Amino acid sequence: MGLPGVQYPLLLAVFAGFTVLIPYVGFVIAVLAAFGVGAIASWQTALAMAVVVFVFVQYTAIRKQGPLGYLYHLAGSPKDLVGWVVAPVLFPIEPMGEFIKPISLAARLFGNVFGEDLLIAVFVGIGVALLGWQPVPVGFPIHVLFMFLGLVMSAVQALVFALLTTVYLYMALPHEHEEHGVDEHLGAEHGAQPATT
Repeated sequence: MGLPGVQYPLLLAVFAGFTVLIPYVGFVIAVLAAFGVGAIASWQTALAMAVVVFVFVQYTAIRKQGPLGYLYHLAGSPKDLVGWVVAPVLFPIEPMGEFIKPISLAARLFGNVFGEDLLIAVFVGIGVALLGWQPVPVGFPIHVLFMFLGLVMSAVQALVFALLTTVYLYMALPHEHEEHGVDEHLGAEHGAQPATT
């Protein structure tokens, strides 16, 4: 079936497409209606996207590992005596980490996109102030450069959101291929014999 982190391309494509498409639509609306704040700059939207990632990752982890395997994962996957001794300490910390991941994902997305919109708003204000002494209803368009920068940054935000979602999925999935290595996993999947040393 492939590497564990690459099994969910549709989910990643939806998040990346949404994260890129909404600011582009906001750009068109901002050009047509002077200025507007994009939907991704809303903390509710960023939090909703992160909650969907959290629920999907937890559901996938429980489905792939089973309930006991999932609890074993939350205990730090102990393999020796030291691991089992440390497991009671890790068991309360791991669930906190699982809840902190979507909060950090939402905060990063919201902060970056809101910062872009705020930067554009500040430069719109500066542009209006530059021509405030003239009896014209428009300002000097110094914000246009930052609008194009915002479009580029939207693509970067989509990439980072999809990448972090992939990492969270990969971390939650069982890791059978660790003992053999990725090259041997891929070679066996495509019919090749693993190399022996």
